[in-house]
Amino acid sequence: MFKIDRLIIATTLIVFLFVNTQAQKNSSIFGTWIGKLNVNSVELTMVFNIQTNEKDSVIVTFDSPDQGVKGIPVNFFQLINDSIKIRSDALQANYLGKIASDFQSIEGLWIQSGFKLPLILKHQEEAFSVKRPQEPVPPYPYTEEEVSFPSREEGVRLSGTLTIPKDGKIMTSVILVTGSGPQNRDEELMSHKPFLVLADYLTRKGIVVLRYDDRGVGKSTGEYENSTISNFTEDLNGAIDFLKKSKSTCCSKIGLIGHSEGGLISINADNNIDFLVLLGSPGLSGSKILLKQAEHIAASEGVPSENIKETLLLNKGIYSILEENAGKANICLDVENYIKSVNKSRIEDGKQNIISDPVRNAILEQVCTPWFQHYIIYDPFDDLGNIKCPVYALFGELDMQVEPLSNSQITETAFKQGKNKNYLIEVIPKANHLFQPAATGLPSEYAKIDITISPDVLIKISKWILERNPPCCTQK
Repeated sequence: MFKIDRLIIATTLIVFLFVNTQAQKNSSIFGTWIGKLNVNSVELTMVFNIQTNEKDSVIVTFDSPDQGVKGIPVNFFQLINDSIKIRSDALQANYLGKIASDFQSIEGLWIQSGFKLPLILKHQEEAFSVKRPQEPVPPYPYTEEEVSFPSREEGVRLSGTLTIPKDGKIMTSVILVTGSGPQNRDEELMSHKPFLVLADYLTRKGIVVLRYDDRGVGKSTGEYENSTISNFTEDLNGAIDFLKKSKSTCCSKIGLIGHSEGGLISINADNNIDFLVLLGSPGLSGSKILLKQAEHIAASEGVPSENIKETLLLNKGIYSILEENAGKANICLDVENYIKSVNKSRIEDGKQNIISDPVRNAILEQVCTPWFQHYIIYDPFDDLGNIKCPVYALFGELDMQVEPLSNSQITETAFKQGKNKNYLIEVIPKANHLFQPAATGLPSEYAKIDITISPDVLIKISKWILERNPPCCTQK
């Protein structure tokens, strides 16, 4: 699964390393090979990089920029005359192709899971790159500090970046909280760096911004894989403690900006923060979020309705086991037995779409993580109702990961029941889960959009914060 967000369900293409002697003799093969793979109406950019290292060995790496996969080595590469073969044991996938006589194209097939998909690669000498026009380039008109601080959970230390306005009035301070999945301080995904763009914009407006690597990511210590929202909340509380004591900012007001699961982490943090901005943050329980997500994405990608129905029934059954047996030691065995019973039922009904061993193993690998088991049963309604500070909750109209209508409505109901009158909920037209200006909202579209965050969204966030937080000090 790619880094973007555990709320995304997708296949990540992974390829490993290989060296081939014939390729060493033919430098025409070197460079970047790019093609488009069409999978269930979804177009994926495929990039193969073939080069030599300092020992004159041929090194092949693979990128899937539309899925945020970059620089992954290949484990088998073979070049015989005009025939090329690449194999990924991890994916049980092969690419077989014929190289044109001018070495400018390869016509071949991507073979995986019983499917044979045409994939034509084009040769270019320069490395593949994507356009990200909003990404700031130094020197910056503000101070940037590398910082580290302890989590409130013993044994974990977070590393991050603090950006401080220069020679101006500081309005307030904010901490950026990433979404699900192990993410760095820039919340980097799909070749986008949303938190770098957001931090740069807010700091230029006079706001101090702290962003940090998730535990176990980048320069932060700790283990990510066995952590849950509760653990991540202790990391955020450590960030709040640090910012309150920091000599780099003179402001007492501190707010949080949480994206996706980062919003769930934010609403569980200390209650003595001054404001909250929630970006695509769920209002429903994890099980309901994932069921809606799977249904919407599959339908939009043209998956047959019968397949969608059976997938939802399977997922509902798995989620029910997790919800009804929370904390049970052998819960994974219960799920495995349930999958076996589903397969048996499908065989008896004469159906062809049996759950394969690789799919079953992938399901169990995800289900058996503490994060997933906690996420499925967690309902944020009560925690949303306990928020007493000002809140700005934004949702994307085209968001297929956190469906805007149901989540915005339940979020507002929670605020009303909690008697918080100082809130604003807004659905941003034509915006996806990353708050990009989008056409479909599909996760497969994220990498294809040059804009990282809609400029209108950046303006709305900064305006809402600045209207409620006048200058609290002037930095000398």
